[in-house]
Amino acid sequence: SSCGGFTEDAVVLTLFSSDSIQFSVAVARDLSLDSSLSIKKAVDELLGQSVEPPEVCLAMPDSLTVNPAKVIEELFSILPEKCTVAGAGAADQWTFDGTRQFFGREVLRDAMPIYSLHGPVVHSYGIGSGWKPIGKTAVVTKSSGNTIYTIDNEPAINYYRHNYGAEARPAGDRPLAFLNDDGSIRYLRASTEAFDEETGAIDYFGFVPEGFNVQLTVADNDAILDGAVLSIEMALNNYPVDESPQCALLFSCSARKLLLGTKTCCEKESMELKLGASVPLAGFYGYGEILNGDFHNETCVVMLLGEKS
Repeated sequence: SSCGGFTEDAVVLTLFSSDSIQFSVAVARDLSLDSSLSIKKAVDELLGQSVEPPEVCLAMPDSLTVNPAKVIEELFSILPEKCTVAGAGAADQWTFDGTRQFFGREVLRDAMPIYSLHGPVVHSYGIGSGWKPIGKTAVVTKSSGNTIYTIDNEPAINYYRHNYGAEARPAGDRPLAFLNDDGSIRYLRASTEAFDEETGAIDYFGFVPEGFNVQLTVADNDAILDGAVLSIEMALNNYPVDESPQCALLFSCSARKLLLGTKTCCEKESMELKLGASVPLAGFYGYGEILNGDFHNETCVVMLLGEKS
């Protein structure tokens, strides 16, 4: 947060207040049982709290009991058109014992709190990672859930070894980039570093669809920090020129924190230099970042919020 800097084993509390913007809150429970039904109930409850459609929706789902990419895709598909969705998956400091979600006075598991803003909301967002594609572009030819079995019809591990050598293993600091048709990065998928030596299948933090062009990526600490700066610059450039943001929300990947190490505090500080000291900032490091219908890894998402003057 802007008042406490980067801290661990702490709680960030952010309060929103407005005479004209309406706020709604709901929670999707028991996601692993029937995520579609749970999300629909929560969205219906959310929409019933305001006569105006939501402009912004913030979501923080459990990222261990369900496929968060699928959950976010479902949420985005049933929200009103033009509603911007942002957030991050709940995390537990890489223990993978189980995450918690907070809703009112409840501490939940297997849930997704959803918070929405309605009315004269001004907002923009930015996204950046710092990772750069390298090597040959290939196609995911067989996958299921979070596992890629083949790339270019060969065992997935071969794709890494063609680029990095015969003994190469998938690593969290070299995520796989899923590409748009124009070759730009749509989202990153970090490997869990688990793979099957016999079949060559590799597991990832997030859904890995078939048919996408992919590339390996690289980044050092400076590039990772450059990705954070890119995200805030994008958000500032997209914010209406005649308005001023009143707060900034930052959702960054817990893997970025691990890789930055003692430079973790620099991520927030580098963004504040662009944002300015007058705009309060709050956020956290999660297991995957959310922007509209996509679920990202190793990425930084910034949301700027304000009220129309």
